[in-house]
Amino acid sequence: KSRSIMDDEKRSNTQDWNLQATHELRIEVASSESFSLKLTRGTAEIFGSELAQDRTYTFVNKNFAVFTWHGCDLTSTGSCKVAYIAGETPMTTYLNTHAVLVNMRKEASERNTAGPRVMIVGSSDSGKSTLCRMLLSYAVRSDTEPMFVDLDVGQNGISIPGTVSATPVDQMIDVEFGIDSKVPIVYFYGANYPGMNMELYKSCVDELASSVLQRLKTDPKSNQSGLIINTCGWIEGNGYVLLLHIAERFKVDVILSVGQDKLLAQLQAELNLDHVSIMKLEKSGGVISRDSKQRRAARMQRIREYFRGPSTDLFPHQKVLDFDDIQLYRIGGGPKAPSSALPRGQESVVDVTKPKLIRPTKDLTHCVLAVSHSVDVETLSTQNIAGFIHVTEVDTVKKQLTCLAPCPGPLPGVHLLVGSIK
Repeated sequence: KSRSIMDDEKRSNTQDWNLQATHELRIEVASSESFSLKLTRGTAEIFGSELAQDRTYTFVNKNFAVFTWHGCDLTSTGSCKVAYIAGETPMTTYLNTHAVLVNMRKEASERNTAGPRVMIVGSSDSGKSTLCRMLLSYAVRSDTEPMFVDLDVGQNGISIPGTVSATPVDQMIDVEFGIDSKVPIVYFYGANYPGMNMELYKSCVDELASSVLQRLKTDPKSNQSGLIINTCGWIEGNGYVLLLHIAERFKVDVILSVGQDKLLAQLQAELNLDHVSIMKLEKSGGVISRDSKQRRAARMQRIREYFRGPSTDLFPHQKVLDFDDIQLYRIGGGPKAPSSALPRGQESVVDVTKPKLIRPTKDLTHCVLAVSHSVDVETLSTQNIAGFIHVTEVDTVKKQLTCLAPCPGPLPGVHLLVGSIK
């Protein structure tokens, strides 16, 4: 059962909460609200990360749940949209899943082989990102260091929207700010939906998979700890084809399907079950469905956090770049037309993964551009990204581009990639 505790009148006041064993406090905080929480007795965790007693945690524009295995007391201050205690959660199932992965990692360590490579699939707003974070936190608490791979270009948890990325996770995930990705591998896709350019998306996945698997070869502990892979919520039609492609490229041997019976049946029929274990996990009742406006707001917040830090207390640095000192490229020059849309016998001549040189125009204003490590055009689509800049003004008379960067100094490269991320 779930029971609401805070009514409209009390949500802005200090509130004490008593959670019984295996219960959780579910909270939704809007972007205009600030909500603080303190653990005063017992033990509790948020998405697998343990809370410290008597420390105050503050949240803005977050949906989260505080779970306790043995019971706890909490004190909250501030305002939120929703706060209630729930007694029915899938946490025991999630912990059992972690126990299975622990055994697989132990076996990999004993045999000096690769650990479990786990792909999490499900529709949008099914709780995939939450499950990833939980399994990563439990893995770190078990003294392992898995690699986290995020292929969700709409709501990426490592880099900004429009990218596919990976990072090693060797420390507890911060309760307030999430994963601290110090040395991420990032490839720029440039849009928030894989269907905009499927071939380019697959190319980015292929390059990321190659980089990740190569890094695992040089790090035995990380290799034995395995991968946790988050995917997009596109699971029908070509989205399903992409899932199979991802499973093949990352050599996935465990698939967790969150709340999807049909997808589970499809995967079981398609894949060789001698080499891939497929399990269904229940969707948590606390998962919130978001509309397009909320999704866009989440993407904008992620971009702000990149330039201003998780607490938005940092200040980006302004740069003025001469047109002659930079080169702007758009990968592919647009989506590839399907063969069915062309005259019979003709094929599209557009290479959707080839960089196309473009000239700076005022349309670039407010765009987020990727700064490539590449030193030549031929490797633009195969090189990972150094970072991002935000274009604030384009002066076509002075031939200058004004932008914001997260750190001072010259850009690490002159090749800038343009997408549709603003």
